[in-house]
Amino acid sequence: MILKNKYKQIGVLGLLLLGGLSSCKKDKENPIITVSSPANHSNIMLGSTLDVQAVFTDDKELAEYHVHMGDQAGEHVHDFHDVEYTKSITGDSYQFSEQINIPEMLSSEVYYLHFELTDAEGKISTERIMLHVGAHDHGHE
Repeated sequence: MILKNKYKQIGVLGLLLLGGLSSCKKDKENPIITVSSPANHSNIMLGSTLDVQAVFTDDKELAEYHVHMGDQAGEHVHDFHDVEYTKSITGDSYQFSEQINIPEMLSSEVYYLHFELTDAEGKISTERIMLHVGAHDHGHE
């Protein structure tokens, strides 16, 4: 009887350990968006080209990204109606690189570059970069 209880205890302990090990493989972190260009609050000239560089990472597996130019709330704007990038991706890291043509005339001076990244578990991260667009540099002298 004592020997039988020992086997039960070992069996239960083994199941607990096995369950603990399998839970270690779960995706515990949201994906990460690291934008290297442009910097937040960048001054962009009318008629120029905006270089967009970012790295998307996850502790397990990436699934999809969506990048677009919009207003502060993330709504699409007519001035940049064609600036929208969506792609299914795999792996734990992805390099995003695009060149965006800035029109010669715009209806606003402030736009936002929006990033949304989803991992394989459905976890979502977002990032927003504010851009000041104008005919001259808005820097302080």
